[in-house]
Amino acid sequence: MLDKDPYLVVTPKRLYWIQDAYTYSDFYPYAAVYSVNDRKLNYMRNSVKIVVDAYYVFDRQDPIVQAYERMYPGLLKDQSEMPPELKSQVRYPQDFFNTQMEVYSKYQQTDPWVFYQQEDVWEFAVAASFRVQDIPPVKSYFLTLELIEQGRFDFLLLAPMTPKGKSNLRALAVAGSDEYSYGKLIVYSFPKGQLVFGPAQIHALINQDTNVAQQFTLWDQVGSQVERGKMIIFPIGRVIFYIQPVYLKSSAELKIPELKRIIMSEGQFVVMETSLEEAYAKLVERSREELERVERRYAPAVPRQQEPAPRLQPTAPPETAPQTEAPEKAPTETPSAPPTQPVPDRETRPESESPSFAPPPVQPTPPSESSSQDAAAGEISPAQDDAPKN
Repeated sequence: MLDKDPYLVVTPKRLYWIQDAYTYSDFYPYAAVYSVNDRKLNYMRNSVKIVVDAYYVFDRQDPIVQAYERMYPGLLKDQSEMPPELKSQVRYPQDFFNTQMEVYSKYQQTDPWVFYQQEDVWEFAVAASFRVQDIPPVKSYFLTLELIEQGRFDFLLLAPMTPKGKSNLRALAVAGSDEYSYGKLIVYSFPKGQLVFGPAQIHALINQDTNVAQQFTLWDQVGSQVERGKMIIFPIGRVIFYIQPVYLKSSAELKIPELKRIIMSEGQFVVMETSLEEAYAKLVERSREELERVERRYAPAVPRQQEPAPRLQPTAPPETAPQTEAPEKAPTETPSAPPTQPVPDRETRPESESPSFAPPPVQPTPPSESSSQDAAAGEISPAQDDAPKN
């Protein structure tokens, strides 16, 4: 069986057409039957690559290919004999990967109870087009991303998967196509409790955007027709971008679609610009403006929520408090005062005591031995403070 999508390869010598060939059977024991390209089968392998004038074997473990090699010696060549300029451009077959993901969408449930209840069955994402009656599934497509190895860009196949009967994104399946990652399959699954928008939900956001709807209404007049292209899910870092081209074509028999706009969204805002760079810059600007608006709106409530923060300041006073207790050292300086002018009690009393409770000032009397000793003391004890009241 041949793949339905042959591709052209350019080399310094000439152009080559490469087509994937599959060995298949519907008699494999104890295996479920699937439909691939209108064929019922339960065994399938991408064992052969056809290059115009040669057949190259990429899977020596396939028993059907081994049988063909014994039947037609010299017909099939080993992949090591393929020219390097051709081997570097070989890609992973799209039909084969879609079949693998169709099987994996059910058997990725490793928990026996979850598998028995079929609680986490996946399916290919569905993208609702601008014409509501046309809702095709989003199968795999080729991208160049660094999802296989950090810091290295790979040419790969990517397939978005959603839970069965739902629209949110559940997983992203990746298949490597470069020589050092050919056939490597990686599945990035999102947690069940985390909502990640799928293509159908992004279509809903686009349809309800006022700027986009206004432009579509203006274009979709008599004589012209708006056509949306395939939506591409483009993960970068921790953000998933959704990109969709917009074409304008004639409603007459002769139709030449012309690219007019690029729609981009990250799940919150929708922008439509004339180029991908402008759309990305506008999306970043919209996100920054929204963040600033939220900060201005909730700014008055922030200080009240952070009231416990000033409590960290009392850690410094214990170190400087012993240095500020100047009144305790005052008695050592009072003997220098003249004996005829005793120091008033309010000046020698510590700051912790209120001056309103100080006794009335005493009338100055001729200096005597007892008064000079009291002045030298500088501080009146509670017993002395009560004596004038008695």
